[in-house]
Amino acid sequence: RRSVDGGATWSPGVDVLVTGAALGLGDDAATVGNPCAVWDSVRERAVLLLTATAGGVPEPAVWSSAAGPGARRVFALRSDDGGVSWSA
Repeated sequence: RRSVDGGATWSPGVDVLVTGAALGLGDDAATVGNPCAVWDSVRERAVLLLTATAGGVPEPAVWSSAAGPGARRVFALRSDDGGVSWSA
């Protein structure tokens, strides 16, 4: 959701669709999730933190480190236009 009047009113929510392939993983089967949006008041930009887990890797393997390094990665996307567009 976006506000252009200091939070008095808000637009409807917008989905930010991210795939494993879009993140450069070459894996459309990757699970992308755990989003956390924050506002960087110093740079005046929105930041979206999220994780991507390689396709076919079960959660217990990630938790126990059996999946090995790189099975789950953390990414940060940013928007310098109030959430209209996003880049890595």
